[in-house]
Amino acid sequence: MLKKFLCSVALAMSVSVGATAADYGLPANIQDGNILHCFDWTCAQVEAELDNIAKAGFGSVQLSPMQGNCNSGAEWFYAYMPYDFTLKGSGVGNKAQLTSLCAAAHQRGIKVIVDVVANHVNQASGYHDTWWDSNGRVRWNGGIDYGNRYSITHGQLGEYGDVNSEDSQVQARAKAYVEELKACGVDGIRWDAAKHIGLPSESCGFWSTVTSVPGMWHYGEILDSPGGNGDALMKEYTKYMSVTDNGYCDGVRNAVKGGGVPTGYAGWAVSAIADNKVVYWAESHDDYSNEWQASTHIPQDVIDRTWAIVACRNGASSLYFSRPFANTRTTIKMGVKGSTHFTSNEIAAINKLRNTAVGHADYFSSANGVVSVTRKDVGAAIIKGNGQAGNVSITNGGGYCPAGEYTDIVAGGKFNVTATTISGNVGSTGIAVLIKDGVGPNPNPNPDPNPGPDPDPSASMWVLGNIKGAAGWGATPGTGVAMTQSGTTYTASSVEFAAAAGETKCYFNITDFVGSTWDALNQGANRYGAATEGAPITLGTPAKVVKYALNVDASGCLSWTVDPGKYDIKFDISAMTVTVTNAGDNPNPNPNPDPDPDPVGAHYIYFDGTSFSQPQVWAWNDTENCTVAGKWGGDNMVKKDSKWYWEVPAGKSLPTQIIIHEGDNKIGGGDLKYVDKATYHQDGTYSTGDNPNPNPDPNPDPTTVTITGDYNLAYSGSHTHVYYWATGKNPVTWDGAPAMETAQGSDGKTYKVYKLPEGMTTVIFKTGSAQTDDLDYTSEYVMNDNGKTSTKVVFSSTPVPAKPTVTISPNGGKVKGTANITVTIAKATSVTADFNGKALTFSNGANNVAVSSYLNDGQTGTLTVKATNTDGTTEAEATFTRSDVVNPPVPHGNNLITDYYKVNPDNQFGTNRTVNMQFSSQKAAGALGHWTDADLIAQGVARDVAQAMKGNHERPIIDSYAIYAAYDSQNLYLGVQFVYTVWDLYGEGKQPGESKPYNMDGRMMIAFDLDPDKSFDGYIEGAGAIWNDDGGPGAKFENGVDAIWLGSTKPGTGNPGYFIANPNGHASYDAAYCKTSTVEYGYADGLASCISNVWGQKEFNFEPEVLETNDGFVDLRSEIDDSAHTFYEFRIPLSLLGITESYIRNYGIGVQYLDFYGSSPVGGTPYDPSFFDNVKEPYSRDKSSSKEKEDEDIIKFAPARIGYASSGVGDITVEPVENDAPVVYYNLQGMRVDNPANGIYIKRQGDKATKVYVR
Repeated sequence: MLKKFLCSVALAMSVSVGATAADYGLPANIQDGNILHCFDWTCAQVEAELDNIAKAGFGSVQLSPMQGNCNSGAEWFYAYMPYDFTLKGSGVGNKAQLTSLCAAAHQRGIKVIVDVVANHVNQASGYHDTWWDSNGRVRWNGGIDYGNRYSITHGQLGEYGDVNSEDSQVQARAKAYVEELKACGVDGIRWDAAKHIGLPSESCGFWSTVTSVPGMWHYGEILDSPGGNGDALMKEYTKYMSVTDNGYCDGVRNAVKGGGVPTGYAGWAVSAIADNKVVYWAESHDDYSNEWQASTHIPQDVIDRTWAIVACRNGASSLYFSRPFANTRTTIKMGVKGSTHFTSNEIAAINKLRNTAVGHADYFSSANGVVSVTRKDVGAAIIKGNGQAGNVSITNGGGYCPAGEYTDIVAGGKFNVTATTISGNVGSTGIAVLIKDGVGPNPNPNPDPNPGPDPDPSASMWVLGNIKGAAGWGATPGTGVAMTQSGTTYTASSVEFAAAAGETKCYFNITDFVGSTWDALNQGANRYGAATEGAPITLGTPAKVVKYALNVDASGCLSWTVDPGKYDIKFDISAMTVTVTNAGDNPNPNPNPDPDPDPVGAHYIYFDGTSFSQPQVWAWNDTENCTVAGKWGGDNMVKKDSKWYWEVPAGKSLPTQIIIHEGDNKIGGGDLKYVDKATYHQDGTYSTGDNPNPNPDPNPDPTTVTITGDYNLAYSGSHTHVYYWATGKNPVTWDGAPAMETAQGSDGKTYKVYKLPEGMTTVIFKTGSAQTDDLDYTSEYVMNDNGKTSTKVVFSSTPVPAKPTVTISPNGGKVKGTANITVTIAKATSVTADFNGKALTFSNGANNVAVSSYLNDGQTGTLTVKATNTDGTTEAEATFTRSDVVNPPVPHGNNLITDYYKVNPDNQFGTNRTVNMQFSSQKAAGALGHWTDADLIAQGVARDVAQAMKGNHERPIIDSYAIYAAYDSQNLYLGVQFVYTVWDLYGEGKQPGESKPYNMDGRMMIAFDLDPDKSFDGYIEGAGAIWNDDGGPGAKFENGVDAIWLGSTKPGTGNPGYFIANPNGHASYDAAYCKTSTVEYGYADGLASCISNVWGQKEFNFEPEVLETNDGFVDLRSEIDDSAHTFYEFRIPLSLLGITESYIRNYGIGVQYLDFYGSSPVGGTPYDPSFFDNVKEPYSRDKSSSKEKEDEDIIKFAPARIGYASSGVGDITVEPVENDAPVVYYNLQGMRVDNPANGIYIKRQGDKATKVYVR
């Protein structure tokens, strides 16, 4: 008994349990309905919502990409940085969850679309499969010139590697992914960035390859224009897929947003392509979720009215976007279910009109802020652009809406329709939908195997498919092979099938009409096909036929498959079955015939499992690999006599071991012994000849496995659900078959288990539409896809024995001597342990280990633990390094110190030495080699600049990364490293040349803290920032700064100035406080030789708070060549600063560099939070960039120190060391000093602390 071949009671129950496709009136194919974009939803979330989706009238759901790199909780855009062309576990779900969703969706007549990214792969090493790293499969051609079609298809979209779509191996890999999705039940593909992949006329066979998989619907994202000859290219794209028309959609949305309506009917559909090749939307995921936020802040009701205008057209499909609840690029996360507003009455009403009127012509009318879309002989949609309730009167376009009185199915308003006019009251949504009484959804849009209307036995029939010669389908449907009628039976003899290029199977279905074009055929034919796409025909066995009514295209009528060859085909229209036999054969009543005689000397195996759609064999022995492929996963098995078959290739020796698998799913768990001519089963057992047990022992002792739990069924196959019954007892419906649980057996294997009701005799294991045959139920043995195995099973309430458990916390790493390590042990009868060569005694429970007892400071040792009981031994180990070093304290101030931000690291305050700087023609010769790690006084991170968080398109980029310092008797020497790691991710990409700081006359500012008694706000007379002509705000100092130097990022440009505080603590343009600069400076391209890493946030547009953590940082150095970065050197006379070498050495000074882009800082080193306090707010002159360019930054974090750190404990007192008062001295890092040498210290006496200079 196979699926749906149930007794009448069971069938009646299955009809009554839940709504079917017919109940919802959904269209038979994707293009004829609308699509719900379940953006970032998981498969499980979509599956749970399917009934509501169907009730709302959506014929399809669209999922986010499933190609890896985007786990649940990650930012959504990682899904568009794919790991590979494969179904890789992601935040959307895995293969099993996708398969489950598809099966559940199909029960309701809903199709499933998956978003596929094929234009590029993630650039970062480790975030794409290494297959892409060879043979030119990825191109690095730089950014895209959108005025150049070749650049559009060969340039890099953002920073990602452009896939070489012209490469045949790449095309095959993409096609394999389509086939993988199809095997899960997926019905359609949305191709991301389709315009960036070339066409056959451009010598690229990508689209013709990936769309050759039968039974799949495709649409491509083509934003704006494909470039070049747009009309011609769009027409060529539509040979392979439907396409988006965002230009028209944006125009409609903008009109409605302004309270109006569009005046035109369409965009590309007017000039270049057919209506039934367009997918519209009111907003896309990019519009809502990306940084430009084109629709994010547009109210939902405006979006709904926009969508209503484009969603009820004839032919064109329309995407409805389920909005996330978060509304910024970095807070929208994968796996978070979005809005269910799609269930609202107005949305469902538009879908009902769309679904009811499939194939009925439409007419678009627009006047006085109102749109009507009339559908011939069916009804109309009326949309008011301003959304206000009220009376309307608009043309009945084409006279299509039948005359009469109507009630709006959205709000209940009354309408009168004449041959020329539609008049009535639109409700508060601004949307009204009229449908003629008596007109409703097609009662059977995607029929059950019992079709309606009744078949017409008088019609002529033709076989369509991969038929050899002119009768086969191709660019046109061909003539087909005419069938001969005898009563209700149609036959065709010696139909020869030949597989399409790249296919191993041949597809076919049956039609009662053929035409010269596909459009003519689709509009005039009833089609007869399979219940699931690619359903294999078993020779001699009748297969059930499904009728697909008029206006069903190739993606709507599903096909059967056969191997290439000649066949006789019989179609019984009364029984709705088709029977296929080898040409000249009589139908074989045995659907599983014995194999044909084997060729002499042939060596082969069979596999009779039903859970794999395309199993493979990996075979080997001690001397060679025994497959044709020679690489994992081996050779494909072929279908032979209802089993899978593999023959040892000619010239290969017999294997000793094999793996039969599909992807990572291996029968029997992995390696199996090769037995020639054996039939292998899903659980890894095998049989030879007629003996189901090849064990030569005539009375073998069966293996027994114990499973704990209240179960009476154990199953070792790969199916997920079990259907069960007995004569006169049908406890569950086919569609209601329960999912099995999993349990661990005493043999260590995992089994699927279930508690069946008493009295059950027969079971079928199933997953979606895949299933086993009827199997005799047994509770005494483990079952597989063929029934009872030789493994006995005992269900017990006694827990399965388990080995001990051992956990070590922390599990290794650097620890202090004061730390304890906790070792927790359970279920052990004996324990041995060793730490750094010393034995330990442990028992069950928590055991504490004092680090100081086993490791000296700086020493590394390994802790090993071995716990044993009667069920086995568990071992664990962890390696620790003891480090009692106290990290140096933060210098005076409240600087940010993390693993990446450093201020005076390791007590470094610059070096007392001369740096041989040489400046010529703006450049600093040899600058990259002048500095060492010992000179570092401050390090920030890359991308801690406003443009990284908002306004990525702006350049040049001024992003200081590190400051190096030295001094001698004449000069202060500074080196400032600038990094280039910010670029226009979605536009022109990396532009390292144009982004150099010296390519603009930008502002450079170095701030100094020279005198602890002085302060300086940096504002001219306290009113506005220096060099801000409008007196506007900028950098305002409250961190001890008392002088600044200002110059141009382009050395030699303008007149740099040196500003000191006036008596009021302000800046001034008066000569006494604004001095002529004598600073020499220049630049060099590249990174300082002492820099190994360029640490920064992995992604753009992050929230600034993450900079204060250790989260999200990666080494960006490999992102771009070192030459893209820039290093500046400054030679600053001490005479300009008014200090001496001794002063720096003994008292120290502070230095801070500020990054400018505009009139205010957008970053700096050391970091200050004011740099980013308004980073997400829009700039007044350009909303796409950041307000940080013009806001006031009140800087409170301290500068880095040169010479000595400042303690902030008041004035320095010079004190002789002989003073015998009872005091304690501390150095400036807070460490006690018993015998202070010459230098500055903190002297503590009683409750008084004083900074002193000891000499």
